[in-house]
Amino acid sequence: MAAAVLFFCFFFADSAWLLFVWRGFSAVAIAWAFCIVIELVVGRPRPFQEFHDHTLGKYWTPNPSFPSAHATMAFATAMFVFVVFGEVFGIVFFSAASVIAISRVYVGVHYFSDVIAGAILGSAVSLSVFFIIQSL
Repeated sequence: MAAAVLFFCFFFADSAWLLFVWRGFSAVAIAWAFCIVIELVVGRPRPFQEFHDHTLGKYWTPNPSFPSAHATMAFATAMFVFVVFGEVFGIVFFSAASVIAISRVYVGVHYFSDVIAGAILGSAVSLSVFFIIQSL
């Protein structure tokens, strides 16, 4: 998703929009940092660890499950795109973020609450960062 934002900005935007892109990456990076801290504090095991599904255990690192970092970053990106580029692009990116979140539950690496928390965290942090930077 971030690559799509970069593509749009480099080919269809002037240098003022590039500043927004760097702000967007900042928002996503800050959301990711919050997510990692919460993961380490909560320490919730992944569903395949709880239910002893050794099939997935071969492919996934044993890092904590709550909240979903994929959902956090996807929704942080989607919120940034929605605020900066408008409703049409925002809907596309929120749809993609939703598919990412649902896929995490579907493959068994997150609980539904993990991706909901990630979506809320990513959206809230991205929106907050955007408005804090705008006020400076």
